[in-house]
Amino acid sequence: MTVARRIVVLCGACLVVLAVAGIGQVLIGRSGITPGQALDVVTGQAQSPVDALIVNLRVPRFLTGMLSGIALGSAGAALQSSLRNPLAEPGMLGISAGAALGVVIATGAGAATGRPVVLLAAAAGGLSAVGLITLAVRGRWQDSELIALAGVLVGSILTALVLGLLALAGRPLWEVLRWLIGSVNARTIADVPPVAALTAAGLLLVLGQVRPLAVLRLGAPSAAALGVGHRRVRAVAMVGAIVLAVGGVLGVGAVMFLGLVGPQIARHVTGSSHPGVLVPTGGLVAAALLPIADLIAQLTTLSLPGAGATGLPVGAVIAPLSIPVLLWLLTTRKLTVR
Repeated sequence: MTVARRIVVLCGACLVVLAVAGIGQVLIGRSGITPGQALDVVTGQAQSPVDALIVNLRVPRFLTGMLSGIALGSAGAALQSSLRNPLAEPGMLGISAGAALGVVIATGAGAATGRPVVLLAAAAGGLSAVGLITLAVRGRWQDSELIALAGVLVGSILTALVLGLLALAGRPLWEVLRWLIGSVNARTIADVPPVAALTAAGLLLVLGQVRPLAVLRLGAPSAAALGVGHRRVRAVAMVGAIVLAVGGVLGVGAVMFLGLVGPQIARHVTGSSHPGVLVPTGGLVAAALLPIADLIAQLTTLSLPGAGATGLPVGAVIAPLSIPVLLWLLTTRKLTVR
């Protein structure tokens, strides 16, 4: 099967999963509304307060999860391509934790989630994570093990800061889980525009660099000989990845592994490591994984102080779903960027 056909098959499968997840999230919920009542709203046969719940909560929840998946999956693909590191992804490098720290600081100061100051704070947090890793690796961006170790350490430090701030502020447990594990609970229509805008902006930055990123696969010396400035290309791609990560964190919190698993699945299904293929398909795979994981999470009851009975955080579903994929990639030595 050719690469083009593999891409079509992968995209078709992801769209089917997205459709199933979207229908499931609209029809199934925890509010006591039956699937039949929800279906009546969708088909326009009912006009009642149920309409507001479907339109203002269930549909935005699905859209936020889908957009956050695109953002995190594309960010992971961009980081793996620019750093030539198969372990690079926003969660593993601490970028998601840094963005979450910025959001927690800004919202703790009284800013609303979608305000520009919160977006700037989240971006600053993500950049701070990259800055700390840069200091740790001292330019050795090709050392996969060193970058992974530095990212885990930076992410642990920033996560501890997030947890400490939330604890000092007396935030409820459900809010702690939202930012540290990842959750799409209680998303509204107001959460969709900022996530969509950041996802679009980040994709524009990253997709504008796919050709030079493809040249970078030959190595920095060969890229320089072909007139490609590897530092500039890598910097722009990483800025785009940070913007995408900020969008994903605003939507779903600091979900781990999604930005790693999505691009790796796309790479091995399509058989291509070209950034022009990997960025969109990696984002699409992650976009399909997150809503379907959230649907599974909604079917599991969790009782939290201050929140009552609620669904399991989606990050708690993503992690165990990712483990078999990661183990397969590691044991078969297929965890690669080439």
